Amino acid sequence: MTAEIRTRRLFLRPVADEDLSDLVRGLSDWRVARNLSPIPFPYTMEDARAYFPEQQQRRLQSMSGCWVIVNPDFCGIVAVDFEAAEGELGYWLMPHAWGRGYATEAARAVVDHAFGDRPCAKLTSGHAADNSASGRVLTKLGFVEIERGEHYYRPRQVMVSRIRLELTRERWQALRS
Repeated sequence: MTAEIRTRRLFLRPVADEDLSDLVRGLSDWRVARNLSPIPFPYTMEDARAYFPEQQQRRLQSMSGCWVIVNPDFCGIVAVDFEAAEGELGYWLMPHAWGRGYATEAARAVVDHAFGDRPCAKLTSGHAADNSASGRVLTKLGFVEIERGEHYYRPRQVMVSRIRLELTRERWQALRS
Protein backbone atom coordinates (compact mmCIF):
# COMPACT_ATOMS: atom_id res chain seq x y z
CA MET A 1 0.00 0.00 0.00
CA THR A 2 2.69 2.53 0.90
CA ALA A 3 4.36 3.64 -2.30
CA GLU A 4 6.25 6.84 -2.90
CA ILE A 5 3.97 9.60 -4.17
CA ARG A 6 4.95 12.85 -5.83
CA THR A 7 2.69 15.87 -6.11
CA ARG A 8 3.38 19.25 -7.67
CA ARG A 9 5.23 20.48 -4.57
CA LEU A 10 5.57 17.51 -2.24
CA PHE A 11 7.29 14.17 -1.96
CA LEU A 12 5.44 11.57 0.12
CA ARG A 13 7.49 8.58 1.18
CA PRO A 14 6.96 5.76 3.64
CA VAL A 15 7.89 6.53 7.23
CA ALA A 16 11.33 5.16 8.13
CA ASP A 17 13.40 4.71 11.29
CA GLU A 18 15.30 7.92 10.56
CA ASP A 19 12.02 9.88 10.85
CA LEU A 20 11.45 9.04 14.51
CA SER A 21 13.18 12.15 15.88
CA ASP A 22 11.10 14.38 13.57
CA LEU A 23 7.95 12.53 14.64
CA VAL A 24 8.82 13.14 18.28
CA ARG A 25 9.62 16.80 17.62
CA GLY A 26 6.30 17.34 15.83
CA LEU A 27 4.10 15.37 18.19
CA SER A 28 5.74 17.00 21.21
CA ASP A 29 4.58 20.42 19.99
CA TRP A 30 1.37 21.27 21.82
CA ARG A 31 0.01 23.15 18.78
CA VAL A 32 0.11 19.85 16.87
CA ALA A 33 -0.66 17.35 19.62
CA ARG A 34 -3.78 19.10 20.93
CA ASN A 35 -5.63 18.17 17.72
CA LEU A 36 -4.66 14.49 17.64
CA SER A 37 -6.95 12.42 19.82
CA PRO A 38 -5.02 9.16 20.36
CA ILE A 39 -1.45 10.24 21.07
CA PRO A 40 0.17 10.63 24.47
CA PHE A 41 1.49 14.05 25.43
CA PRO A 42 4.25 14.83 25.79
CA TYR A 43 5.25 12.43 23.02
CA THR A 44 8.58 10.70 23.65
CA MET A 45 11.08 8.67 21.67
CA GLU A 46 9.83 5.61 23.58
CA ASP A 47 6.31 6.31 22.25
CA ALA A 48 7.67 6.55 18.70
CA ARG A 49 9.68 3.36 19.06
CA ALA A 50 6.61 1.52 20.36
CA TYR A 51 4.37 2.81 17.55
CA PHE A 52 6.71 2.37 14.60
CA PRO A 53 6.94 -1.48 14.54
CA GLU A 54 3.15 -1.74 14.86
CA GLN A 55 2.65 0.67 11.97
CA GLN A 56 5.20 -1.21 9.87
CA GLN A 57 3.41 -4.51 10.49
CA ARG A 58 0.03 -3.02 9.49
CA ARG A 59 1.64 -1.60 6.33
CA LEU A 60 3.07 -5.00 5.41
CA GLN A 61 -0.40 -6.49 5.82
CA SER A 62 -1.80 -3.74 3.54
CA MET A 63 -3.93 -2.45 6.39
CA SER A 64 -2.38 1.01 6.42
CA GLY A 65 -0.22 3.47 4.62
CA CYS A 66 1.77 6.15 6.38
CA TRP A 67 3.80 8.77 4.54
CA VAL A 68 6.22 11.50 5.54
CA ILE A 69 5.39 14.78 3.81
CA VAL A 70 8.63 16.33 2.52
CA ASN A 71 9.27 19.81 1.01
CA PRO A 72 12.30 19.79 1.15
CA ASP A 73 12.46 18.76 4.82
CA PHE A 74 10.06 16.95 7.13
CA CYS A 75 6.68 18.74 7.07
CA GLY A 76 4.38 16.17 8.68
CA ILE A 77 2.53 12.90 8.22
CA VAL A 78 -0.44 11.70 6.19
CA ALA A 79 -1.88 8.23 6.74
CA VAL A 80 -4.78 5.98 5.90
CA ASP A 81 -5.75 2.99 8.00
CA PHE A 82 -8.06 0.32 6.56
CA GLU A 83 -10.69 -1.87 8.15
CA ALA A 84 -12.62 -3.98 5.63
CA ALA A 85 -13.98 -1.76 2.82
CA GLU A 86 -13.42 1.51 4.68
CA GLY A 87 -10.40 3.64 5.41
CA GLU A 88 -9.64 6.31 8.00
CA LEU A 89 -7.63 9.31 6.78
CA GLY A 90 -5.42 11.28 9.15
CA TYR A 91 -2.71 13.91 8.82
CA TRP A 92 -0.76 16.51 10.73
CA LEU A 93 1.77 19.16 9.83
CA MET A 94 4.65 20.82 11.61
CA PRO A 95 3.74 24.45 12.41
CA HIS A 96 6.33 25.78 9.93
CA ALA A 97 4.31 24.07 7.15
CA TRP A 98 0.89 25.47 8.12
CA GLY A 99 -1.00 27.73 5.75
CA ARG A 100 0.73 26.59 2.56
CA GLY A 101 -1.84 24.07 1.29
CA TYR A 102 0.43 21.12 2.04
CA ALA A 103 -2.20 19.21 4.05
CA THR A 104 -4.73 19.45 1.22
CA GLU A 105 -2.17 18.52 -1.43
CA ALA A 106 -0.79 15.54 0.51
CA ALA A 107 -4.19 14.27 1.64
CA ARG A 108 -5.60 14.56 -1.89
CA ALA A 109 -2.72 12.44 -3.22
CA VAL A 110 -3.30 9.79 -0.56
CA VAL A 111 -7.07 9.77 -1.12
CA ASP A 112 -6.48 9.28 -4.86
CA HIS A 113 -3.96 6.54 -4.07
CA ALA A 114 -6.35 4.80 -1.64
CA PHE A 115 -9.34 4.82 -4.00
CA GLY A 116 -7.16 4.03 -7.01
CA ASP A 117 -5.37 1.02 -5.49
CA ARG A 118 -7.99 -0.60 -3.26
CA PRO A 119 -11.60 -1.77 -3.41
CA CYS A 120 -12.36 0.91 -0.82
CA ALA A 121 -16.02 2.01 -0.61
CA LYS A 122 -15.38 5.09 1.52
CA LEU A 123 -12.91 7.02 3.59
CA THR A 124 -13.74 8.67 6.88
CA SER A 125 -11.93 11.31 8.87
CA GLY A 126 -12.61 13.71 11.66
CA HIS A 127 -11.41 16.79 13.43
CA ALA A 128 -11.91 18.66 16.67
CA ALA A 129 -14.64 21.25 16.17
CA ASP A 130 -12.18 23.96 17.22
CA ASN A 131 -9.74 22.91 14.45
CA SER A 132 -11.38 24.65 11.51
CA ALA A 133 -8.21 24.41 9.38
CA SER A 134 -8.52 20.63 9.30
CA GLY A 135 -12.21 20.95 8.49
CA ARG A 136 -11.37 23.13 5.48
CA VAL A 137 -8.87 20.54 4.22
CA LEU A 138 -11.45 17.76 4.34
CA THR A 139 -14.15 19.90 2.73
CA LYS A 140 -11.79 20.80 -0.15
CA LEU A 141 -11.26 17.07 -0.70
CA GLY A 142 -15.03 16.47 -0.96
CA PHE A 143 -15.65 14.98 2.48
CA VAL A 144 -19.13 15.64 3.90
CA GLU A 145 -20.16 15.82 7.52
CA ILE A 146 -21.87 12.71 8.86
CA GLU A 147 -21.86 13.22 12.62
CA ARG A 148 -21.03 15.48 15.54
CA GLY A 149 -20.26 14.24 18.99
CA GLU A 150 -17.89 14.20 21.91
CA HIS A 151 -14.60 12.34 21.71
CA TYR A 152 -11.77 11.94 24.22
CA TYR A 153 -8.60 13.77 23.18
CA ARG A 154 -5.74 12.19 25.09
CA PRO A 155 -3.32 15.14 24.88
CA ARG A 156 -5.99 17.52 26.26
CA GLN A 157 -7.26 14.91 28.73
CA VAL A 158 -10.86 16.00 28.15
CA MET A 159 -13.84 15.25 25.95
CA VAL A 160 -13.83 17.51 22.90
CA SER A 161 -16.53 18.27 20.34
CA ARG A 162 -15.58 16.35 17.19
CA ILE A 163 -16.92 16.40 13.64
CA ARG A 164 -16.81 13.17 11.58
CA LEU A 165 -16.83 13.27 7.79
CA GLU A 166 -16.80 10.77 4.94
CA LEU A 167 -15.94 10.59 1.27
CA THR A 168 -17.52 7.79 -0.74
CA ARG A 169 -15.89 6.31 -3.80
CA GLU A 170 -18.85 7.54 -5.89
CA ARG A 171 -18.45 11.12 -4.67
CA TRP A 172 -14.67 10.96 -5.22
CA GLN A 173 -15.22 9.74 -8.79
CA ALA A 174 -17.83 12.44 -9.48
CA LEU A 175 -15.50 15.17 -8.18
CA ARG A 176 -12.68 13.92 -10.42
CA SER A 177 -14.86 14.18 -13.57
